[in-house]
Amino acid sequence: MRMLALEVSRSALDEAVIVSEEAPDLAPGQVLMAVEQLALTANTITYADVGETFGYWDFFPATLGTRGRIPAWGFMRVAASTLPDLPVGRRFYGYVPIATHFVAEPKQIGTEGFVDASPHRTHFSLFYNYYSQCRMSAGGDNQEPLQALLQPLFMTGFLLEDYIDEKEAWGGSQLILSSASSKTALAVALRAKARASLKVVGLTSPANLAFAASSGAYDQLLTYGQAGALDLEPAVLVDMAGDPALVARIHRHLNTKLKQSIAVGGTHRAGGSSSGAGFEGVQPSFFFAPAQSEKRSADWGPGEVERRFAAAWAEDVAMAEKWLRVVRHDGPDAVLAIYRHMLTGKADPADGHILSLAASSVS
Repeated sequence: MRMLALEVSRSALDEAVIVSEEAPDLAPGQVLMAVEQLALTANTITYADVGETFGYWDFFPATLGTRGRIPAWGFMRVAASTLPDLPVGRRFYGYVPIATHFVAEPKQIGTEGFVDASPHRTHFSLFYNYYSQCRMSAGGDNQEPLQALLQPLFMTGFLLEDYIDEKEAWGGSQLILSSASSKTALAVALRAKARASLKVVGLTSPANLAFAASSGAYDQLLTYGQAGALDLEPAVLVDMAGDPALVARIHRHLNTKLKQSIAVGGTHRAGGSSSGAGFEGVQPSFFFAPAQSEKRSADWGPGEVERRFAAAWAEDVAMAEKWLRVVRHDGPDAVLAIYRHMLTGKADPADGHILSLAASSVS
């Protein structure tokens, strides 16, 4: 059986190819997972942008050391197995490569899922290594595309908003989010709006202003060109855009009113990272969701992070269904095309892209 995978140059993400290789013979304790569908988001591109720094290239080894396989979130089924507890056909949700297949070494197999204990993954958080079992057959749950597209981003948003609240917003009264139309920014905004302790301000491009407004997540929306009109009130800045010039302008404008500056993603890829670039006042720090998840698991007890997130997810995904349009891309040519389009940063924020390298996907 042949397997397909998207591989990109680690030093030039626009250099992308589809590689084909023979499925390996499984060693004892291994399973071959067939990827049914996965989500391609701005966050997926961020995994590649910071792949060297945070080790994202290590999850799914590529055929060449100079190339990488970008991880994403999606649904899969067991295609071949050496484990009686994981029969062929059983379905899971979790971290996948942009590929048709990958090999896992499941441990801690239970009724809810398993942990991939492949040697090259053991140093990573359970946030990435845990695979949740699906109760429905392929195509039986029309919420699956929304789960693949939004749940990882909304979990990041949930944890980031919790982190800000835990710190009492460092004394701030307004929360400013760049790339306000991005799914992660919307997730933070929805949680902050529900808590109602901060004014939630979004910054976005003129082209995405109407979409961000339609979400109902923000108390105030400004274009990037209007950043100089931000209220001079104590503020926390969350930079999703990864645009150092924008961050520098906001730092200069707010000056001592800026109480904390947090870097999360890089939706404006040409701008580079805003983390640790030497700005006026407080220096940006990078937020890492798994660290906050592990801290809150210790603070709240087993299963409590998941329980609280499930409640937030139920509220927020109901709102997201009103503004998110699922768009499917099946087959190698379609996957390459949408990947390259996402690199431009010009994708419509209302579109959620679901991919399958197979000729056809679950519908």
